[in-house]
Amino acid sequence: MASNASSSGLKPLIKWPGGKGRELPIIRRFLAPGFDPRTTLYVEPFFGGGAVFFDMAPKRAVVNDLSPHLIGFYRAVQAEDSAFFAALGLLSVDWVALGQMTGDLEKDYLRLFSQVRADRLDRDGLMAELESVLESHEPTARLSFLNSDDFYAPLQRSLDSKLRRTANLERKHEMRFTPEKNIEHLETAVRSAYYTYLRDNWQPFGLEPEALAVYYFIREYCYGAMFRYNKEGKFNIPYGGIAYNKKDFAAKVSRLRDPILQVQLAGVRFDQGDFESFLDRVEAEFRDEEAFAFFDPPYDTDFSDYGGASFDRGDQERLAARFAALPWPGLLVIKETDYIYDLYSRLGGDVQVHAPFDKTYSYNVRGRNQRQTRHLIVTNYSVDPSEAG
Repeated sequence: MASNASSSGLKPLIKWPGGKGRELPIIRRFLAPGFDPRTTLYVEPFFGGGAVFFDMAPKRAVVNDLSPHLIGFYRAVQAEDSAFFAALGLLSVDWVALGQMTGDLEKDYLRLFSQVRADRLDRDGLMAELESVLESHEPTARLSFLNSDDFYAPLQRSLDSKLRRTANLERKHEMRFTPEKNIEHLETAVRSAYYTYLRDNWQPFGLEPEALAVYYFIREYCYGAMFRYNKEGKFNIPYGGIAYNKKDFAAKVSRLRDPILQVQLAGVRFDQGDFESFLDRVEAEFRDEEAFAFFDPPYDTDFSDYGGASFDRGDQERLAARFAALPWPGLLVIKETDYIYDLYSRLGGDVQVHAPFDKTYSYNVRGRNQRQTRHLIVTNYSVDPSEAG
């Protein structure tokens, strides 16, 4: 018997690496027979972007993620937190103002670029010119959320870097950028400076509504939706670049207030913490209920870093043991490696490892994520994917 799940048409609220939006047609074929999101409790220990949850649109759900900021974001959206949405509104105003700021700076930027291109300005001279330009335009006067003189320095550095880099590219490739293209570069430098300032300053703020709003902004505008931390534990993904300049942040914010979305979130409990502690609580509370659990855990790779915390093979073994002991039907999707295949194949009992399918990543940063990989589907029930509705 096929499941009773069909696509709701809802999409994830936030970009997340490894999201399963493109794999939904495959995942639906392996859902537990008889699974009905209208009546079955939906459980997910590694929520992330929640592509499967939003697609299934269960009436009741208990979900979890290790990231406190991610769960804080979902709770703020669910509660329609006024301070959170006020901060998002100010960020939206600023994003528009950055385009206006670009217009203010165009003439001076093109003038300075012609001097850098002709090698008539050294680094010190360029920085002095930029300081004078920024003082005359007072760019932060246009901003609402970020209204601080501290923004001058990162903006100056960003403009300096962009001017020198584009001039060097012209020399290296023996070509010339048009004024229109240089204005696009200017806009990228302005928006990148704003993004980078917020990225480097939001992290100590905790879980206040304003910090959660910045978190969402950063997740929208970081390169390729990557999620990476440096050795100091700071998020360090750069701005997405020129292709992100025209993204409509206000439209993204408006979607968070969609009444249909609010109805969907009304039946959800958002937990935060380790997956095993989460399952302890949920199994104790809902053991006798009809439930279905979906798992999209971190992969068995050298770069398995979620929320600044590693997920090593000891964690993979904890997960496999817990999956085998689930009191309800469960489905797990994970990158295929020899270790993972052996780990789940030897569980025995009702656990079944199904034929792998291909997954192509949309992005990679410095080659650290392969663009092509293969995924396994693991279930603790028998299923014939050809019978899917």
